Amino acid sequence: MVKVILMGFLLCSLALTNRLHAVVVVTSGTVYNSNEPTTTNIRYWNTGWGSSSVTGWDYVGTVGGASAVYLGNGWVISAAHVDLSSNTYTLDGVTYTIIADSVTTIGNTDLVLFQISTALDLPTLTISSSSASTGQSVVMIGYGGGTKAWGTGTINGVNYELTLDNGHTSTYYYVKYNSINNTTQAISGDSGGAGFVYNSTTGQWELSGLLDAIATDDNGGYYTLLIDLSSYSDDINTIVSSVSYIPEPACWALLLLGCPIILLLCQRKKHFAAN
Repeated sequence: MVKVILMGFLLCSLALTNRLHAVVVVTSGTVYNSNEPTTTNIRYWNTGWGSSSVTGWDYVGTVGGASAVYLGNGWVISAAHVDLSSNTYTLDGVTYTIIADSVTTIGNTDLVLFQISTALDLPTLTISSSSASTGQSVVMIGYGGGTKAWGTGTINGVNYELTLDNGHTSTYYYVKYNSINNTTQAISGDSGGAGFVYNSTTGQWELSGLLDAIATDDNGGYYTLLIDLSSYSDDINTIVSSVSYIPEPACWALLLLGCPIILLLCQRKKHFAAN
């Protein structure tokens, strides 16, 4: 059992039941929202992503039987307990190689970043710089059960610190599952999935949380725990913007442009040597 301390008060006792190894919405039976959400489902969903042609759905892929979120500049974020031994990340049906030397953890948290062999043509995601708020709505997307799916929930608590059995300690916010309101519940396979919130001040969607674990309280309440990325946004942004293990697309273009010139110079050198 772990004690949940929130804003200085002892709220309840939670038992960690599983790290999320799909996002499931329960109505009558188990239903997967496996079709990409639209503004019919989620207000403002098709705006505030840095491009009119993408949404948060386009950033969530799979690695090691779990989930991972593309951030930009070739970088991907997931939970540190997710298995990366396949050395591959799949997004939108395309599989990319993980650059081994790029794998980076954020302190002692359950967060890991890695870079893939190709920088994708997607705008860089905005990481929340301030903590999520109780009562705020969050859109969760993950690959639990091998199916990419989404659902929404209301944040019930914030600033919850937890140490997992792998020794990693992170700051979380959590969403309580409510069968009456069809609140999303997370299941095995969602670890590393995304929690998006809409910032009404900026008109932008932000990656605020990373699906990481599930827990129950003494009364049988069920919770999805998301790592609060605002607590680590500076470290994440520094890695994504400053450290690069692969050439940017523009660099590839310059390299390709330079190849004929290098070849010509080599030929000229050979010609001169012969004379």
